[in-house]
Amino acid sequence: MNATSHASDARAHLGNAADDIRAAARDTAQNLKDKARTSASSIEDQFEHVGRQVSAVADDASREVREVAKTMQGALDESLRERPMATLGMAVVAAFVLGAIWKS
Repeated sequence: MNATSHASDARAHLGNAADDIRAAARDTAQNLKDKARTSASSIEDQFEHVGRQVSAVADDASREVREVAKTMQGALDESLRERPMATLGMAVVAAFVLGAIWKS
């Protein structure tokens, strides 16, 4: 074998090595892209799940607030009918307390 033959073989080996490196880089990039998509999908699913849980909790809280408001309204109506002066006094005290809190 002469020098020209060795140089051709070396170029061929270098070309093959470069092709192998490019293929490995493409495979690695594709694997990373696939993993990123999988992770993004998983995160999206988790956000959706948390969103549904938050929505359910908010619905429950809203329902409970409505029930408390109805109960308080009924109690206030009854108190106004049975003890109007006491109810008025309690309203004045509540307004005074709220005013004091608001000022500070």
